Amino acid sequence: ALRRKQAKNFMALLMLSQGVPMIQAGDEVLRTQGGNNNAWCQDNEISWFDWRLTEKNCGMLRFTREMIALRRRHPSLMRRQFLTGETLPPSGIPDISWHGENLGAPDWDGPVAQTLVFTLSGLQPGEPHLHVIANMGDLGREAPLPRLPGVRWYLAVDTTHRPPEDITPRNSQRPWDASTYPVGGRSVVVFEGEWQGA
Repeated sequence: ALRRKQAKNFMALLMLSQGVPMIQAGDEVLRTQGGNNNAWCQDNEISWFDWRLTEKNCGMLRFTREMIALRRRHPSLMRRQFLTGETLPPSGIPDISWHGENLGAPDWDGPVAQTLVFTLSGLQPGEPHLHVIANMGDLGREAPLPRLPGVRWYLAVDTTHRPPEDITPRNSQRPWDASTYPVGGRSVVVFEGEWQGA
């Protein structure tokens, strides 16, 4: 169960990163090649694609598809300029805000820090903001959510949950009105923030 959750964590973090995400065919269905990361010269079961994995690991396939869909609706994840932390005119919030256990306080120098959180401003009008919580520690914790004027948070991803509750398509998301969220150990949580007006 932990291995499967970690695979979702890695896929989520890759799809939430700036730049071009690079996945190998089969990552979306937990294809391992028997641990061989250099199977180009193997013309056998090591390098062949076992299509039965699409049924056996359909939860991971669905998760990957939905993460790609999430990425596609967020141009802010495909920026052509470096993030600066400066306020963007259309949104009125910084292009990125870094957090740790507490909002606005990333623990860059903490020798045992296991939590990294960031809020990414929507780049285009109508694009939801993103709030991403990566808790790589064993223990869960209550994570505070930023209060942005006129923005309501909707839970999009929680890798602690089993499929299909681990990722929710945009039209099925429900608002999260509490000021904190219970983040499980070794998990990635993503909120999409929609502007509700004044």
